Amino acid sequence: MRTRKVFRKIEKRIIRLIGEEDANFILKKFGKSLSFLKTIILLPEWFNECFANKNPQNFSLLGSANLKAWIAYTIYDYVRDGKIPKSKLVKLISIANILNNESLVEFTSQAGSRIDDILHLYNRIDQFYIKLDNEKKYSFKQFSSIINEKSSAAATAAIIVTPEASYSASKKYILLFFKHYFTARQLSDDLDDYRKDLKLRINTPVTLISKKQDFKKIARVEIDLNFNKALKYLKKIDGFDHDKFTKNYVKAC
Repeated sequence: MRTRKVFRKIEKRIIRLIGEEDANFILKKFGKSLSFLKTIILLPEWFNECFANKNPQNFSLLGSANLKAWIAYTIYDYVRDGKIPKSKLVKLISIANILNNESLVEFTSQAGSRIDDILHLYNRIDQFYIKLDNEKKYSFKQFSSIINEKSSAAATAAIIVTPEASYSASKKYILLFFKHYFTARQLSDDLDDYRKDLKLRINTPVTLISKKQDFKKIARVEIDLNFNKALKYLKKIDGFDHDKFTKNYVKAC
């Protein structure tokens, strides 16, 4: 199966670079279940297959680029949250930099005239962390409105594979789908993990309001609002089978 093949190739390369112990440490945290890997590696193909006019692409390359980017920013996220032991920091940050650079090269090699859109998505991820470190007084709403940005590169593959006939009319809806979907997913994860995040002193929109008696209800309302907006924008994509994509990719939050 291509999903396993793409993952194993990247896994073996990381092991060669930093050794099996450190490679297994980060890959275990990252997650290796087949269903999880499919949502990352097969996203370009799944998205493309839902258009009436399909756009031929190198799906193995795009799936590999998507996985490399996801691993890289998972490492950056764990470093920021203090989940990486000091003894492993240099190695793992270096691996994240290598994978991130390779993913960008691979994506841009397939981007054509959409290269500026791809670079913008990558920049948004770094801008998120800058915003977070510069601003210490975000409200729950403000924090929730930017939390999706650290996953914004997930839209890269979708932008690349969208057929030209649909691209100009649909780009904004594609970006809005991923924005609201990943807001809902992130808030849902934060709600599930709020006790652990409080213990580790990790700041999330949910830990910000966790002292309020009704904080779970507040978070749930925001999750549902963003999830429903995501589905609304998905339906606006031109020439796109949103039911098929929802079945393959979209998970309840």
